[in-house]
Amino acid sequence: MTINHQLHPLEVNPTTGEPFLRLPGYDNIVLTPPRMSDVEAMVPVFNDERVYQWLTGTPFPYTKANAEWWLGENAVPLSQRILAELEAARDEPALKMVDSCPVTIIREVLADGSEILVGGIDFTLAQRPFELDGTGWTLELLGQDPKPQRNSANPDIWTVGYYIVPSHHGRGLMSAAFKTVLEKWGVPRMGMCKMRVSALTGNEGSVKVFRKNGMVLHKTWPEDTVDVRGTRKSGVHVYEWNL
Repeated sequence: MTINHQLHPLEVNPTTGEPFLRLPGYDNIVLTPPRMSDVEAMVPVFNDERVYQWLTGTPFPYTKANAEWWLGENAVPLSQRILAELEAARDEPALKMVDSCPVTIIREVLADGSEILVGGIDFTLAQRPFELDGTGWTLELLGQDPKPQRNSANPDIWTVGYYIVPSHHGRGLMSAAFKTVLEKWGVPRMGMCKMRVSALTGNEGSVKVFRKNGMVLHKTWPEDTVDVRGTRKSGVHVYEWNL
């Protein structure tokens, strides 16, 4: 069977049939769909202080049950739904707009062809008050199950969530992944044209990622935020990007 053009710019692994996105500048790094087999790799990542100290929504301590729930009830079904929509549109000449990117897990391909999870990145509609502030969007307007409206007069506000395993910090992977997914999928396949992204004060790694991708500081939200351990953090940096 010929490759479905609706997957563009994704490629398909000839052995597994799984779609993937190459990361320019990194010959052995790809983005693939999430897999239930990622459970074991996720648990130590989110229990590592170098990762969890900058998180506000991930459970802590992070358990195998947490990973199984996240993958089984959220990440894997969403990716499968998007891929099913693209398969259903196989015969449509125009590329279909979708609500999410089906490849959200960053993997390193080893010399023997096996892959290890080294991170994740996911673009979603913003729902945090400090990201929606002043945009005209509210949680009430977004509703319980927000969907992109793609109204140029009142653009959707997108945000990002991501992580990199500590062994791969400092290599520029997240800056490259952010740029690649945004430019190759977010803009052309999801209709993204406005973003508000945030980082707890002190998270200079994320600030560097934002700045490298053309984002500018919108404001520093003065109110305290509580991290996954219940520790109060003083303020949140909010950065903005417009197409």
